[in-house]
Amino acid sequence: MFIVFEGIDGSGKGTQARMLADYLIRRGKKVVLTEEPTKELFTGYFTRILLRSKDTPHPKTIALMMAADRNEHVEKIIRPALEAEEIVISERYYGSSFVYQSLQGVPDDFLNYINRDFPRPDVTILVDVPAEVAMERILGRAHGNDGLVQKFEQLEFLRSVRQKYLEIAEKAGFVVIDGRGSPEDVHQRVLGALRDHGL
Repeated sequence: MFIVFEGIDGSGKGTQARMLADYLIRRGKKVVLTEEPTKELFTGYFTRILLRSKDTPHPKTIALMMAADRNEHVEKIIRPALEAEEIVISERYYGSSFVYQSLQGVPDDFLNYINRDFPRPDVTILVDVPAEVAMERILGRAHGNDGLVQKFEQLEFLRSVRQKYLEIAEKAGFVVIDGRGSPEDVHQRVLGALRDHGL
């Protein structure tokens, strides 16, 4: 089974991905927990550098870099795990490209073309929170990280990203989970939704 968590920065998607992985492992499941951009592959390493660069590349270049990293991700991590009948949980996948790159002006037909051959998740969970809630979490996180707030973690941009995610979620059939409340509260909502999908 292939499960993807999506959401704006500060939504709690990473926390929920980890909590789900821990829950399944405790029940004897074999689980691969991963994310995009990847951390263990060279393509993800360079993509992360580009995303943090002050000299931001053209949006199509970013989309192509994300797709290149996704290809390595699929071929070296996701597909082998699925073939071994393991559960794959990914924090972000191509849904993120359709949100972030389309907001930067990359046409949908271009994004569709470069992502056309990647395996489709069995379920994509959108952890949804208002931008203001996400911003509070980001600022709290930044306080312990030298006050660093990334360029994609600005309130107006988060509002635009959230709206785009909700639009795509409706079209693509994402499961939308309310990300407000304690991590355990949200985790229970996630489990309830996944039971409806046969997990």
